[in-house]
Amino acid sequence: IDAGDRAADAADVASLLRAQGIEAELVAAAFDLEAEPHEGGDTRQVTIAPGSVLVPLAQPSNGLVRALCEPEPVLDEAFAEREEELLAAGASTAIYDVTAWSLPHRHGLTAWWAAEWPEVELSPLRPEFEPARVAYLLPMTTRAAYQAMCRLAGREDWTPRVLARPLVFGGRRYERGTAILHCGEHGGDLAARLAAVVAETGCELVSADRAWEGGAAQASLGSSYARPVRPTRLALVTREPTDALGAGWLAYLLEQVYHLPYTPLNARGLSAEVLREYDVLLLPNSDRYDQVFGAEAALLRNWLTAGGTAVGFGSQVASWLCAREGLSGAGPVRDLEAEGPSEKDAVVPLERQPQRIPGAVAWAETDPYSYLTYGCPAEITVPVVGSALFVGPPAGRTVVRLSARPPVGWVPQRMRPQLAGRAWCWQERVGAGQLVVFAIPPTFRASWPMLDRLWLNAALYATSHTRE
Repeated sequence: IDAGDRAADAADVASLLRAQGIEAELVAAAFDLEAEPHEGGDTRQVTIAPGSVLVPLAQPSNGLVRALCEPEPVLDEAFAEREEELLAAGASTAIYDVTAWSLPHRHGLTAWWAAEWPEVELSPLRPEFEPARVAYLLPMTTRAAYQAMCRLAGREDWTPRVLARPLVFGGRRYERGTAILHCGEHGGDLAARLAAVVAETGCELVSADRAWEGGAAQASLGSSYARPVRPTRLALVTREPTDALGAGWLAYLLEQVYHLPYTPLNARGLSAEVLREYDVLLLPNSDRYDQVFGAEAALLRNWLTAGGTAVGFGSQVASWLCAREGLSGAGPVRDLEAEGPSEKDAVVPLERQPQRIPGAVAWAETDPYSYLTYGCPAEITVPVVGSALFVGPPAGRTVVRLSARPPVGWVPQRMRPQLAGRAWCWQERVGAGQLVVFAIPPTFRASWPMLDRLWLNAALYATSHTRE
């Protein structure tokens, strides 16, 4: 499993495998390997990065290794045909979940199959901290980096800045979302405090001893594209009528994984006075938010218009937002043969209605201009579960869009051609505020670490961005 420039994420995968009793090793240096791509294809020579994970198949847990790492689950043909028949009849199916396989997809890492065990030095790759004279750069490409950023953002004694555009500095390209901490904007104990953060999280922190690079590069760490991060007052709506599992996934990630301060709010006690105290509101899945914000959602709309940011997690809250005037301009697909969203009360024949997807992995394209995709590559994998499909908002931007690349896992034949182009995540302006909506929770079972950065970018940076 190739670490690329994300050794900390690869180390997380190794830890997960070892927790299942699987032998997994980390490599200390780059090496060349004859290997076959994870999804299949011709064998080729590839260079594997330091910090990558080696997993031998010659071990007692061979079957478990394949189950956790294989790109495509192998299903009996007769069984798959029977599942299609049950779905067509509107009956319950046997396939119900997709969380136990394909760790590389869930972590957004590239994997390879090799016929021979390579001769390479094995050892943990540990981050090294070097004090800087001018600034520190934190590339936001790993879970460890976001764990570090969550420790920095929102505190009065930290003033990080975030790159809105890529920057080439010191011979290295830093992507959008890279955080910069200037020594002159912090106290004299900055190095000691950052050393502690590196030790706690395992993140990569690059030291810079100059702020300006002349010549052809003409790059400056003081660029106007390095935007200051304003503290965010974050809240999570909990209890009835929100989905308890969805709220639980968010609470677990906020408290146990990222340690990002937030306030849990009882849904039944929300008011304009309460909402005024917060900048970002996380809305777990539910189709009963009328009980919280009113039938016309005036409470939520007024708060958004005044500058708040709401993040919806799941198809039910997405459909609820789409059905409220002045909120989301996106729309659910109810008729697979219709162009665009269908009317809510339209009568659609069963054979033209979306079918339930028990759980699969789809390829998706990310918007390179939205701050929500900081730290994300151009193509990612996302879970697709249930029957809900959405058309993106015409006046907003579709931040994550399902691609035409065939999905991984079992998807009903009727649904396979329907995925391409559908909105998986979108972003819209509502007055001075904004709405961020996920058709499927990126927090699904708290098992998709690659996708956490999408909602964390909203939680961390929404208040720091003007109209885009």
